[in-house]
Amino acid sequence: MGRPNSDVELNTRTIERIRAGEPYYDVIGDELRRGDYPTKPVFNWRTPLFYRTVAALSIERGGSLLTALSVTAIILGAMARGLFGGAMVTGAVLPAIFMRPAGIVLPEVMCGVLLTISLGLYYQTLWAAAAVVGLAALFVRELALPYAVVCACLAIAARRRRESLVWIAGTLLYVLYYAFHAHAAYQHIRPDDTVRQQSYFSWQGYTFVLSTIRVNGFLILMPPAVAALAPVAGFAGLAAPAISAQVALGVIVYTAAFCAAGQPFNFYWGFVTTGLWAYAFTYTPTGVRALVRAWSRHDSRDEPLSA
Repeated sequence: MGRPNSDVELNTRTIERIRAGEPYYDVIGDELRRGDYPTKPVFNWRTPLFYRTVAALSIERGGSLLTALSVTAIILGAMARGLFGGAMVTGAVLPAIFMRPAGIVLPEVMCGVLLTISLGLYYQTLWAAAAVVGLAALFVRELALPYAVVCACLAIAARRRRESLVWIAGTLLYVLYYAFHAHAAYQHIRPDDTVRQQSYFSWQGYTFVLSTIRVNGFLILMPPAVAALAPVAGFAGLAAPAISAQVALGVIVYTAAFCAAGQPFNFYWGFVTTGLWAYAFTYTPTGVRALVRAWSRHDSRDEPLSA
């Protein structure tokens, strides 16, 4: 076999080799080295659940599952926020439906679809179910951790006992899962393996945030000048009084995190957050009106009193 030249090719080959019966850690170590990817530190080794699941299904059937989950996310978006919500969520999951094989073999895409479904379940007040799906996203890709922390804190603060227990138990289970994964990965790291040179924190700020948002299926098709306004529109939506706390805090936390962490080539992390932005966009008109009213009241208070 030749050398993989992209994450999509690396993941495709990893899944195909696991499906052929090769052990996960032997495969991922070999493929990382073949593509000159760093294998140190252990964070560069993806957790195995996603890859083993897709390998067990096959890439083709994994695509069918991803499409079904995407349709579920769209239906929940329409139930939560009407036709506009359905349209915005459709834009969020378009890459999951049409990007083949990339949409199937990149865990960030599956993670983002599950996170979007979790948000839709929150709108239906299916608290425990939303937490279960959110935890599934975490097990697919650890980039869902900020979302899990936000939702768990909100559940505990609101004293939603069942949801809180799901988050706490699921998080403890994930810690054990990641500990076993890290131990297994360390056993397969060689003394002469390549060490990651770039820091996980590059402090790219708004530039990187924008690059992650542009993976939205609609924004990909728009001119860069138009797409550059997307974060502004999303943040305007946060001013809407009725916005979901999971959406508002999720957008804020991920924006802060992405301002600090991530290299330019990590733009695909945006597949994880595309659902959060989609729901934020549905509040943009209401948020703009709220901001205009607030500004008008501020101006009226600043007017001098007539003699």
